[in-house]
Amino acid sequence: MHSFDSYLKKHAGFPPLIPDEPEETLTCCVVIPSYREPELFQTLESLISAAPPTLPTEVIIVVNSPEGAPTEAKEINQQTIRQFHSWKQHVPTGKISFHLVHVPELRKKWAGAGWARKIGMDEAIRRFNQAGTENGFIVSLDADCRVSPNYFTAIEKAFQDCPKCQLFTIGFEHDLQEPWLDGKLCEGITRYELYMRYYRHAMQLSGYPNAIYTVGSAFAVRAGAYVKQGGMNRKKAGEDFYFLHKVVQLGTFGEINEPLVFPGIRTSDRVPFGTGPKLAQFLSGEDLMETTYSFRAFEDLQPFFRKVNELYHLKQQQLTETIDIFPAPLRRFLHQSGAIDMILELQSNCSGDSVFSRRFFHRFNAFWILKYLNFVHEKEYKPESLLKATQQLLHEKGIESTPSSDYSTLLQIFRNLDYPNHI
Repeated sequence: MHSFDSYLKKHAGFPPLIPDEPEETLTCCVVIPSYREPELFQTLESLISAAPPTLPTEVIIVVNSPEGAPTEAKEINQQTIRQFHSWKQHVPTGKISFHLVHVPELRKKWAGAGWARKIGMDEAIRRFNQAGTENGFIVSLDADCRVSPNYFTAIEKAFQDCPKCQLFTIGFEHDLQEPWLDGKLCEGITRYELYMRYYRHAMQLSGYPNAIYTVGSAFAVRAGAYVKQGGMNRKKAGEDFYFLHKVVQLGTFGEINEPLVFPGIRTSDRVPFGTGPKLAQFLSGEDLMETTYSFRAFEDLQPFFRKVNELYHLKQQQLTETIDIFPAPLRRFLHQSGAIDMILELQSNCSGDSVFSRRFFHRFNAFWILKYLNFVHEKEYKPESLLKATQQLLHEKGIESTPSSDYSTLLQIFRNLDYPNHI
């Protein structure tokens, strides 16, 4: 019985979708969801142009559509399928093999990026199972991206250099030098990416150890970790956030600290939230992306997270006394959310400090932090200027910026922090 049989039996919603047998040493599967994606072949050409992987690799494109999809969307999908079969005939043979699967009429209740990504990733698990590969890894990409020339080799090296790493987030940047990019759209994506980088760095500064970027087109996960976590979810949007913040709790994770992925810059109505909808709201004037969560709200978490090792040894009354010295907004949320009972339960189920410290951040995790931020911004804090919040964060890191620094200047500072060796 193969190692992934039980997962496939329980979680895979489709029979095998690729008829061809995989290579026995198949190591990497790149999964690309595609729903009315005219830019897909630019992404595929980008993969072909990259330095080839050293290990057998498959690219699995999941052309999908919901039940009742518009005629135009169905026609684009059919055109993609025809074009793929013609395009594939001219692809040179090598370490990469390309496969397209078509899953139309997905139930409208779940149809979306999450389910399409899950279908492709479950198929990757099936391919590893057929090949007898237990230590393969799945790379997530989108159909409107370009990749760097060392995309495959850098990802392979990351997994080889860290055998214990279950997950890697992959460096990304929106290409602000695209010749077709107009000023308004450039400003919108600059603000959005700055917000993303601020949020991640602010979480990190709060003392949360699992602060990561959650970008659907920029992560890679070991097959075993994917299976252990229960696979990708079927959320219409935000599937990457929920999936990645669960996987990081399984063990060691890493970051590939150079931009390997250049996501598309466009408006979109494919998903209810995310980059595409945010850009559409920016262009319409509905959301100018000028504000973010207060930096002070992240700072307030520091005394709580710094006391993790002490919390294991405190009785109920001592926990109450400790919490009562925290900043008032945090204190109110801890009491309202039942944090004392959660900590006491953790204490009773942990054999020592180290186990407690690890499991503590399974409960007080990224989802809990998001709830806290929303709670304290209802009454305690007002949304803060994105420019001001990012400058406060940089100051805390010992990096000075001028009061006149604009979004573009601040974004470049954060990119330099994330990718210090990138030229």
